[in-house]
Amino acid sequence: MKLIRILLAALVCVALAVTVAACGDDNNDKGSGASPSTTKTDGGDTAGGPSQATIDLALKYTGGTAGAADSAKPPVKVGFTTMIGGTPEFPEHVETAKAFTKFINEKLGGIGGAPLELVICTMQTEEDGQKCGAEFLDANVPVINQSLAVIGNASLYKTVVPKIPVITGSPATGPDATTPGVYNFTGGGPGVIYGMAKDAANLGLKNLALVSVGNPGGKFTMEQIAVPALDQVGVKHSKVVYYSDTATTPDIVAAVQNAGGSKADGIFFDPSTPAQCTSLVKAIKQLNLDVPVIATVLCNGQSVVDSAGGDSGLEGWHMWGFNENPRVTGVPEVDAYNDVMKAYGAESFAFTGFGSVAARDLLTIAAFGNAAGGEITPDVMKQAILAFRGPAWMVPGGQNCEKPPVKETPSVCGDVGVGSAIEGGKWKSLGAIKVGS
Repeated sequence: MKLIRILLAALVCVALAVTVAACGDDNNDKGSGASPSTTKTDGGDTAGGPSQATIDLALKYTGGTAGAADSAKPPVKVGFTTMIGGTPEFPEHVETAKAFTKFINEKLGGIGGAPLELVICTMQTEEDGQKCGAEFLDANVPVINQSLAVIGNASLYKTVVPKIPVITGSPATGPDATTPGVYNFTGGGPGVIYGMAKDAANLGLKNLALVSVGNPGGKFTMEQIAVPALDQVGVKHSKVVYYSDTATTPDIVAAVQNAGGSKADGIFFDPSTPAQCTSLVKAIKQLNLDVPVIATVLCNGQSVVDSAGGDSGLEGWHMWGFNENPRVTGVPEVDAYNDVMKAYGAESFAFTGFGSVAARDLLTIAAFGNAAGGEITPDVMKQAILAFRGPAWMVPGGQNCEKPPVKETPSVCGDVGVGSAIEGGKWKSLGAIKVGS
């Protein structure tokens, strides 16, 4: 029980090291650099569109009405935040949100028949959180989707909570997990890290090499979450060997060697950028290793796959995240997500970082609004959040924001991590693992 509390209390960014470096794939474009930047979008019009199967599945989830939203109705405004224009930045969250706003408006009848309009305010400094909060209050938004940020979060919450409920996409800071009135429909960082540890045990690994980025988030997560989790599930391991955020392939090679990689039967890897995953691919080739790699979905980026010579080059890699990996086909909600991203021109962002959480949250907000008949207020949204029992889009398992798994982390409504792997050259789901199981 003590470990579970440590895991759920320690939502400081899954060490995914978003505290220092961007989660975005290296191949993606950068943001505009405005600070803060506020824009509005109702999605616009897109020719063609996703398949009928995708539309039907999303209609079932949202309770919407097939067809376009009524443009004559006043829009339902939703606040949306992330980080753009600096380091780190997460353009995949914005692009996913825009694609699904178009989808909701063009194919799912909007929210209660009215168009969904995103009020986007991006953050780069702690002060930006207060500025964005003030803009959301002025815009009278009934709910805010804080998709991913590692600075400005606390100021945003102090400004808007409890006036407006906030749904976080990727919990990356302490306030994301511990602020009453802030909610997250995943198991958070601990779900990911515990899933990685349990996965190592399930694989029967007995001598795991621990390699991690050495920024504060990486050190905290490895020492306070990963190592205790591995010890609990009985996986023997090396001491953690750290490398810098600016590490190149020779640095990763040295880290793997210093962690005993030549004798290990697996590598537990916590990166801060896809580039570090690419360096690990090269390091494994240089060291002529043939062992499983357990990592986060930061290693899911297209640049990493390309560096390995395609999917089959990552055979034996296991990747853990908040929800089903968008690369795993055959999972209906994943297939629908990819269909929407392709239909609305955001396909290049589909596999990057944790951007898919924006789809989950906007579809869930639409479901809440539709259930309320389009009469959406902050209180209506809060009550819908508290009553929600899941499963959330692409997230296995239940949700309970009314009675969260651990009282010390009232914002964490779920308790699982979700894994994927490449086997036989194809991606497959490893399913969900519950924290502490």
